[in-house]
Amino acid sequence: MHGSLMEVNGLRHKTIEEFEAYHHSIIRAVCEERVGNAQLADVVSAMACDLWDSTRKYAKRAYLNLAFDCCYILLKLTGYPISVVDLQDLALDLCKKPVTVWKTNAKPWWKEERALSDIVRICAPDAEDEILTLLKDIGLYGEEE
Repeated sequence: MHGSLMEVNGLRHKTIEEFEAYHHSIIRAVCEERVGNAQLADVVSAMACDLWDSTRKYAKRAYLNLAFDCCYILLKLTGYPISVVDLQDLALDLCKKPVTVWKTNAKPWWKEERALSDIVRICAPDAEDEILTLLKDIGLYGEEE
């Protein structure tokens, strides 16, 4: 399906809805593969899609790479961690091309204030301190990695 959408100007998707649907389908596939339970996978993927929708406006990452970053974060936060290597392998299987997953740099996007706010809003808006503590416990926030 996606390959057939190549159009004028090299655009893969004709509309923003197709663009979003493609990335959401990748996120859902990752969550379904990792979580197993369909209902829980739906919840985790909805949260990861929400994070991708919010962060794609400011995170300095390619949209597809960002989709996998969002999966990595939400899978870790919800107790279904996946290694970067395993996520890269899954990305290769799903996308049929290498994807740069979880690229850290001097200031990763997920440590920016607005990203942290988005993560808290999505996970538990009334439990900011608990979410930030959990992010520190799993190594996604706080001291430099």
